[in-house]
Amino acid sequence: MNNDHKMLSDTEIEVCAQASAICPSFNLRKSARAVSRIFDEALQPCGLRSGQLAMLLAIATGREPTYAQLARDLVMDTSTIARSLRPLEREGLLEIVAGLDRRRKSVRLTPLGAERIRQAVPLWEKAQGWFNGRVGDDEWTRTLADLDHVLGRIRGY
Repeated sequence: MNNDHKMLSDTEIEVCAQASAICPSFNLRKSARAVSRIFDEALQPCGLRSGQLAMLLAIATGREPTYAQLARDLVMDTSTIARSLRPLEREGLLEIVAGLDRRRKSVRLTPLGAERIRQAVPLWEKAQGWFNGRVGDDEWTRTLADLDHVLGRIRGY
């Protein structure tokens, strides 16, 4: 072992273990990665990842939302929204619409985007059914309510 590298003390290691066990960021990200993996695999036949489907669904339900509306709805910053939209635009699933003010861009589904959603929804429903079967409908409903409560408490921190 390299002597130039300072090791953590037992106390510091314990603090690290405690932080890992209770940190909302660590634990929500870990859960999100596990759930995303399930839905990403389920959506493979239609060529979408779960995050892309979430983006398309937000656009579909937002009726030509602006970048700012998408950012607010998906709890992302507008630069991340812009980067996430590019591959979907390249595939012809959506189009970016310049507003009267060039800074206010909005997004609309294309017919191909609507068709991709139609392909994805049955795959999503199957994965959602599997997930609910593993977690339990009531448990998932309570978890959704808890997550919504937490988001409401921290939104706009």
